[in-house]
Amino acid sequence: MDDKARASATILTQSILRLIISMIICLGLAIVVAIGHQLWEQAAVNSNSIMESMKRVTIDSQHDWRNWRSNSNVNQSSLYFVAVHNHRPGAVHTHYFTPYARYLVHHRTKLTKTLFYSPGIGLLYRQTGGAHGIRYVVWTRMDMQISVLCRIILVTTAVMIVAIVFSVYYTKRLSQRLTRPLLQLVDDTNAQSASISEEAHIAVPKEPVEVQRLAKSFNQLLKERFNSQKEQQRFLMNATHELKTPIAAIYSHVQLIERHGQDHPEIIPKSIRFIGEETQQMTQSINQMLTLSRAETTAVDLVPTDVSQVVQAQLDRLQPSIQQKLIMNLKPGLLVKTNEDSLSHIVDNLVGNATKYADPDTTISVTVRAKGVAHVQLIVADQGPGISATDKPNVFKRFYRSDTVRGNYEGSGLGLAIVERLVKVCQGTIQITDARPHGAVFTLTFPRA
Repeated sequence: MDDKARASATILTQSILRLIISMIICLGLAIVVAIGHQLWEQAAVNSNSIMESMKRVTIDSQHDWRNWRSNSNVNQSSLYFVAVHNHRPGAVHTHYFTPYARYLVHHRTKLTKTLFYSPGIGLLYRQTGGAHGIRYVVWTRMDMQISVLCRIILVTTAVMIVAIVFSVYYTKRLSQRLTRPLLQLVDDTNAQSASISEEAHIAVPKEPVEVQRLAKSFNQLLKERFNSQKEQQRFLMNATHELKTPIAAIYSHVQLIERHGQDHPEIIPKSIRFIGEETQQMTQSINQMLTLSRAETTAVDLVPTDVSQVVQAQLDRLQPSIQQKLIMNLKPGLLVKTNEDSLSHIVDNLVGNATKYADPDTTISVTVRAKGVAHVQLIVADQGPGISATDKPNVFKRFYRSDTVRGNYEGSGLGLAIVERLVKVCQGTIQITDARPHGAVFTLTFPRA
């Protein structure tokens, strides 16, 4: 099946035409059947009327028969009467026939109980009855009814053909009108997808509303794609910059060892120690970038998890390396739909940040509590320098480090970006507030399972 046969306009046209043609044919058949039945009823009423008039007279002789025929107002050229089986005592004639009636006795074909066909005459409606020992048979020609019905069929057929032709034309116009904005949307999308820029957008049609909404959704998608590409470029530039500096430092120490190591062997241990530290820092940065990339591209399974249990396990692993006093207030039994590895990574980064920026003689508190009946909160608070109001909107950006932090503390600026992304993956929210008298409080809120 080619693309044209699968196009919306073709499918819409074929579906509507099938519906319209079926309705027209059914309507035409209904009209023909209704009128045919009415003509049939009319023939039955006329025949019954003639039969009743005959029952009121007594045809017992040729004189009576001729008298009835001469005085009857019935059109006997189109009606045929046969009186048979006159069992009255002394009856001389037992059969009386109008013209062609005798012919019908031997030349007729029964179609139904009352409908017959005779060659040379056509369709006839038969009505039988009797009175005073005489049986009457009335044959009514249905030429007029057949003629009217044929005209009705011809007119109905002509109207049906005109209606079908008009329906084909109108349906094609309608389908083209409905699908034209969609086809235009496809062309615009193909044109814009080749090169995404900040000004890229698709023309939004006024109607139909569905295509209008689709165009707006595409524009939003184009905007998000542009922002994503821009963010990826920024991420690549920042990552290159972050890795370029330690690589240059490592290379310089390698050159130092090559040039002066033989004459000054005392510089070798210092350079090797520096190379090891820089390599470890690079490894940490690369691992963080990989973690952030996986968090943005890989779907995770969210299952009901006891938050306090996961946080307790992660804090037990971290506590030997924490110099500050760790205060834990973990309410058990609070379940949220989350990923255990993601939640462990969140706790690791938040507590690691607090450990890095807070003095050794301060405290770090980790709290898990219920927030109403629908949410659970994970709160990590430290007594470090805190985060300024100007830095709070930016701390979750990749590689962002404030002027007061850069150069004074180790790090790549990816930790909080990873935390924010993992919190979103776990369907939660994160908020930063100030601690008293100083420090930062990270409040994570998750819906309860």
